[in-house]
Formats: sequence, C-alpha cells, structure tokens
Amino acid sequence: MNNSFQLVLAFIVFIAVGLAAAVSVGTGDYFLPIGLGVCSLTLLLIATVGKHLPLDITIISFGVGGFYIAGKGFAYLSIGNLLFIGEILLAIGLLGYLYRLSKGQIFLVPKSPMAIALILLGSYALLRLPYDFSKYQIMALRDACMIYYTLFFFVAYQAGQSEKVQRLAPLVLVSLSVPGMILDFIGFAAPGIFRSIASFTVNGNPLVLTHYDAIHPAVFGLILTLAIKGTGRNSFNIFYIFLMFGITAYILAMGRGANYISFAVVCLFLIAARQLKLLVTLFGGVVFLLCGLLILAEIDPSIGRGRLKQIGDQLEVIVNPSMIGSGKNQDSDTAEWRLFWWKKIARDVNASNPVFGFGFGADITTEFHQQFFRTTANNPDVARTRGAHNAFFTVLARMGWFGAILFLGVVVVQLSYFRRAISAFREGQIPPTQAFLWGSNICAFVITFFQYAWEAPYSAIPFWTCMGLSYAYLDNLRTQVPSTETVASAAQPTLLPASNEDAAPNRLTPSRSI
Repeated sequence: MNNSFQLVLAFIVFIAVGLAAAVSVGTGDYFLPIGLGVCSLTLLLIATVGKHLPLDITIISFGVGGFYIAGKGFAYLSIGNLLFIGEILLAIGLLGYLYRLSKGQIFLVPKSPMAIALILLGSYALLRLPYDFSKYQIMALRDACMIYYTLFFFVAYQAGQSEKVQRLAPLVLVSLSVPGMILDFIGFAAPGIFRSIASFTVNGNPLVLTHYDAIHPAVFGLILTLAIKGTGRNSFNIFYIFLMFGITAYILAMGRGANYISFAVVCLFLIAARQLKLLVTLFGGVVFLLCGLLILAEIDPSIGRGRLKQIGDQLEVIVNPSMIGSGKNQDSDTAEWRLFWWKKIARDVNASNPVFGFGFGADITTEFHQQFFRTTANNPDVARTRGAHNAFFTVLARMGWFGAILFLGVVVVQLSYFRRAISAFREGQIPPTQAFLWGSNICAFVITFFQYAWEAPYSAIPFWTCMGLSYAYLDNLRTQVPSTETVASAAQPTLLPASNEDAAPNRLTPSRSI
C-alpha cells in the first residue's frame, strides 16, 4: 500500500493482534487474538480491494462473504441486540445509493422491470406496516425484513452500472465463497472438526454456524463457473473439470431435495441455452459421485450404503409425491409438515382475511406446531420459526392474496430474466464470474419455495445482491450497440468478460476480448 496512513493503521492493528496473542498464551482462551486477526485481515482486504471498488459495494461484498463463511453466526451478530449485520450493510448500501444519486451517476429508480415489481410489493408493505406495528410492535418490523431486504437489489443493480463493479464484485464473491464451501464440506465430512471450529462464541452464540441456504447457492455458482472455465481455451482445463466433478459430487451427496431440484433446473437451463458441453461436464460430476459412493460402500458399508439410501429417499419423494405422509422415510415426513403448514395458511387466510392477510408480526406458527408436532405454545421451535419455509405462503399469510399476486409479479419478472440469461449464454455473452451469479440465482430461486429464504439475512442478502448485479449486466448488454470487433468475432463466441474501459469508463461495453 502506498498510502502512509494505511501503513500506520495496519502497523497499529497488527501490534494490537500481537499483544493480544501474547497475553492469551497459556490461558487457552484464544478468541480475542483470532477475532482481532480475522477483523484485521478483513479490514486490510477491504482497504486494498476498496481501491478498485466503491467502498459500499466492497463492504456489502465482504458481508455476503461473511454469510457464505459463517452463516447464521455472522448474520445474527448485533450491536446491543438491535442492529444486526444485515441492517448495518443495508444502511451502508443506501448511503452509497444516495451518494451516487446526488452525483447524477444513477437514476432514482433502476431501469429494470424487477425494480417496478419490487416497488409495487414494497409500497403495499410500507402502507400497511404502521397498522401492523400498532398491533404487533417489534415483531411487525422483524417480519417486514422479508420486504426491506429486497432493497439490496436496488443497491447492487445501480452499483452494477459500473464496469469495474461488474468485473470485480463477482470475483470477490467467488473468492469468498470458497472458504465457505470448505467449511460446509468439513461440517458434512468431518463433523467433529467442525464442532471444534464452531466452539468459538460471541456472547454465548457460535461465531461460525454455516447454513445450507447461505452457501449452497454459491456452490452452484462455483460449479457453473468451473464448468465454463473447464470447457474454455485454458491450460488448466482438466484441473477445472475435476474440481467441478468433486464439488458437484459433494453438493449432491448432501442428500437435500432442494439441491437435486436446483441441479435439475440448472440442467434444463443449460439445455435451453444449447450448452450441451457444459451439461456433459455436470453429469460427469454425477458419475463421480456414484463411483465414490460405491467405493465408500465397500470400504465402510454403514456410511456408504446409508448415504445412498438417504439420496434415494430424497429422490423418491421428489419423483413420487404421493408417498408424502406415508411415514416410509424421514424425508417424506419433512415434506409432509411443509405441505401441512402451507395448506393451513391458505385455509386460515381464506377464512379470516383473504384480501389483506394477518399482517406483519401475526402468529402463523403456534397453532401449526400444536396441531402437527403436538408442541406447547412456549416451545422454542415456535419462537424460532416464523416463516412457512415458502416465500409465497409467507407473503400470503402476512399480506393476503393482494400481496401474493404482487409476489407472483416478481416471480414472472424473474422468469423473464432467466429467459434473457439463457439467450446470453447461448450467444456466449456470459463470462465465468457472471455464471457464478446465475448459478447462485437459480439455486436461490428454487429454495425460495422450500426454505426460509426471503426472511433469513444469510440467504436473502446474497440472493438480492447477486440478482442485482446479474440483472444490471443483462440490461446493459441489451442497450449496447455492437462494435466492429464484436461483429468480427461473432463467428467465434466466447464466454470471456467485456473489457474496453477507454471507450466507456463507467459503463459496460459490448466488445468481448478473445
């Protein structure tokens, strides 16, 4: 770093880390030096990356990386049990938004159909929130997070008008998703080691508490990125392909139905995009998984055959929904309580207030838990799980059919962008880092209908951030006029990123480097 102030600051911080480490020697309590070290490294990375990216997007990107790596543990760090990481990141992002607006760099409303769909949904939520707050107080604000987290789309989309942001922000997300994936794999393959890692606590809560809904969309992004890198013109092709095989095998070996559905949607996406070469590489990962499980079944039958049975049970529930509630396996039971909850919400809303729903802060869990799980009202599961593990039915419960129709408008716009992304893949206009965003978008879209995705910060914030960046890239491609270089290279489409900063320093450009 050339800046002398940064050097002095770094020296002071590292001295503090060294002193904390020295004091902790022999005590067995190494949380302070480790915490200081991680914070120091993060600040150093933000300071260096921040030379090339706007500060707000740098912080949000590292925040998303924190969700990838530490999951719930990072998401629920708070200042005085009031301001959580998600709210702090949103405040920083909105300040950056206002700064760009004041400089005339962006429009007040993004020129995207998704912005209109989200404004309609958010405006209705804002109009009804004062009434809900008067009834349910702080719980109304808590439930409203499923709407105000959508503001990350606006922040990321407007920042994504800069070519530097489009080149570097996804690269930061790719880099930070790797340690998150490694931790998730350790939790899967070596739970004892993971428990040791998760033993570090802040105010009694684990600092590292990875969550599927935070890291698995990013893993699908990595898979798609490696598939593109492995089929390109690169001396590391074989390395990328085998790495993708291993990651695909691990994500499918988790035995999660949402992952299998996400994988199927990614395959359909690639078929529609006529990327059969990428599709073949994905199925290579499936073969890799089956070979590994068969070998493991011979080495340790209790583990290998158990994992094969779990995968088979999940696929059986997906392929044959009629077995839900049969009690034949635990996976059918998991699907059963979801369906039971969704049906109950639809029935209760239609009976009580079909147009406007129960409102933010209303209880939609206690009676369900008492009926399905035979739990008491003070059971901790009732307090923890307020969303119905399906964004549509959660919106239906909170905002009625009026809100649910607005939610479906958001889904329709998403599907239209998926169609445009398919065309961009087909024409070779999607670079590997953008492929990471789209792999993440596809998986996150799938889990929206099976998990607590819109309300949990560790899944909602990465989802809306990746969506904003990727949609901005597509919209800028549409507005560009093809250059001579692009026309000349049309016969040889490539998946490398656009690059021509001299021609348009603050906007994406149509030329594609070869």
